[in-house]
Amino acid sequence: MNPSNLYPYPTHTEILRFFVVALDLQPEDKKKLDDLAHAKAFDSRVLLQYLEQKIRPRVEKYMGAEEAKFFIGQLSEFFSKYTKIIGNIGADGVSRPQMLRLLSRGVIYKSVVNVLLALHKQFRGPGPEVFIADGKSSVSRILEWIETEEPVWRSYLQRLDKGQRDRIGAWARGEDLPSAQQIASLPNNSEVGISWNLVCTSLLIARALDYSAKFDEGSLLFDTARKAFHGESEQFDMGVEISAIQNDCYQHFSSLLPLIAEVQEGMKRTVVKNGPSEWLKRLEYLQSSLNKSLTGKSLVYWSDWHMARWSVFSGDLNAAVQLYKRAFEGAMYRSGLNQKEIIEEALVVAASLKSADKVFLKRLKWSLINFGYDIPSVTNAVPSREFSGTVEDWEVSSWRGNLKMVFPERGWFPGVTIDLNSSDIGPIWVGDFGKIKPDFARPNKRIKIGEKGGRQKRLPQLVWFSEIENYDICRKLLKKGADVNWVSDAGDTAILMALEAINITEPGRSLDRRLFDLIASQNHKEETLNRRTSKKRLLPIISAVQSGKVDVVDRVLKLGADPNERGMTDEQTALHVCLKLIGTLKDPEGARKNQEEMPVTPEALDSIRRYNAGVSGFSLDDQFSFFMNNKNNPNFVAYWDSCWKARIESILENTDLNTMRDIARRLIGAGGDVDAEQCSPIRGYTPLMLAAELDERSLFEQMLTKGGNPAKTYVCPSSGSDISCWEITENFESKEVGYVLADIRKHFSVH
Repeated sequence: MNPSNLYPYPTHTEILRFFVVALDLQPEDKKKLDDLAHAKAFDSRVLLQYLEQKIRPRVEKYMGAEEAKFFIGQLSEFFSKYTKIIGNIGADGVSRPQMLRLLSRGVIYKSVVNVLLALHKQFRGPGPEVFIADGKSSVSRILEWIETEEPVWRSYLQRLDKGQRDRIGAWARGEDLPSAQQIASLPNNSEVGISWNLVCTSLLIARALDYSAKFDEGSLLFDTARKAFHGESEQFDMGVEISAIQNDCYQHFSSLLPLIAEVQEGMKRTVVKNGPSEWLKRLEYLQSSLNKSLTGKSLVYWSDWHMARWSVFSGDLNAAVQLYKRAFEGAMYRSGLNQKEIIEEALVVAASLKSADKVFLKRLKWSLINFGYDIPSVTNAVPSREFSGTVEDWEVSSWRGNLKMVFPERGWFPGVTIDLNSSDIGPIWVGDFGKIKPDFARPNKRIKIGEKGGRQKRLPQLVWFSEIENYDICRKLLKKGADVNWVSDAGDTAILMALEAINITEPGRSLDRRLFDLIASQNHKEETLNRRTSKKRLLPIISAVQSGKVDVVDRVLKLGADPNERGMTDEQTALHVCLKLIGTLKDPEGARKNQEEMPVTPEALDSIRRYNAGVSGFSLDDQFSFFMNNKNNPNFVAYWDSCWKARIESILENTDLNTMRDIARRLIGAGGDVDAEQCSPIRGYTPLMLAAELDERSLFEQMLTKGGNPAKTYVCPSSGSDISCWEITENFESKEVGYVLADIRKHFSVH
């Protein structure tokens, strides 16, 4: 970590690089790690890919597979906690050395101790007090512990040659820091009776701690940890400590504080303003003064931010984008929640240019994800250089359509107008369907739907006439050569529209299957069957399950649908959707209660966003506000109640338990992953777990024959406990599945 960096918080990759160096992992392509460490805005998938492909194999080589899994998990957990800190606590005026000391005292030492405690509990390794005891190096202490815990260690040492013994002696005296390769080469004679993975893991951790102790922050970490173990831990609040440093910093430019307060109030987005030239003078003077002050430079991003707002209020979006770029770069890993506000303002402005600044939008989206303000919209785990690999088209429209929501017109300078397309949010109004005529001479023609001045959409005419269920026109288009594999830009296909017409979970559908039979009789490419829509993530195999008909599911599978593709806004598999429907059929009121009691997760908020066409805003916070406002609205409650009743009636009238169980069997038989982790009802839940909860013994047994792992666990959100199928059956009193699990328990290691 380079203390000369101006931004206080180290990036995620800087921390990973220090971890790699401390453990002496020496990964391939270290330059890529160095390049990533200097990037404040980056695709997190690149880092995850590097971690899995480059770092994990090195950890496995030196420690073992289970130990590697443990360490990667611990590192991910640390990053999750760290992200919350940098995303919420601003550190304007704090230097990098000051921040490293604060992190060592308040954050990193706790994570290190937790890792050591978990190592002791999970692998029976040395306790934290062995690693951090005062007076000797960690490696020395661990060698003493190994000698005590491994009875044949001394005899092993005696059989080594003099050079090897001298090297280990130098480690024990603290004269030399072992390399990872030297540690890994210790068990070169496969000595029986020594737990080599544990020995190597403990020595590597000790090596990393001794390496860290060379730095002031590392020594501070050790001192803090020792005090904590002796009951002398200090009261430490990261926010309070940062505020104390900031107060000292602000004294150096205290004369500017009244002007900063004036600008902060006057440049609010909703405040009525006059005199743009006067505000510009204030802003330019403030920016010049901050640049001249050594301590004030940490707030230059803040003046850039308000200059960007001034440009928006003046109607100059191009100038505003350039200023937002500067503010964005200066705010990252520094300004806490100000980062979020800057990013969200920059999104709507950059999206509103005549030609949207896609490079900037992509970097903004990366940072929303990296700082924990949003979740990925494109869920492909593989990094992509393409804009579409990070941002979906509907998002750009939503950002653009929300500019006047983020910057209300009352906050603009007098007389300013901005030419915006107000049609980017809200539903698509078609009006009279009869006005849209088919072109049989060009059966694959794309048509535009939507009223002028409103949102519009282009799609193949076969898809459109399938959507409105015009059977006769679709039949004629097919006779004229229309291709069922033509797809709209949003991913709509004729087969999907035909399946949605018979979707029993959506009240109001015709449930007329003639169109499905017609479209399904055509030759389809597999990619057509596995193409989902970009916004609502509608997927043919899931829509087939929601038809409640076995032969429909059979037909879609035969056409080439992959049962393990994921769809719906929360990325479910078809088997999971099927089991949820089984749960609804068994206990409709219980299903409703579960739905209403589901936690308000980012995925749930994203679902609201994807279905609301931008009218509820674009950020997850906007969706939360929308949800809470409507939750207490009696009109909305009545509407929700009527929708739920209509849904239940449709499901109960048009399918039954035996049919849905048959569908589940078809999906399992077709290779549906019974251990596929889902986001709902709880993150990490699997179809096998849901079958256990529902006490579906026959399905559960079939899943076991397909490799289902009942010992697989999810983390309970309330208790933090690992929950397997055994606990699920107990909690839900699933007697039949409980009998099965009792019979096979001896074959599994259950915590």
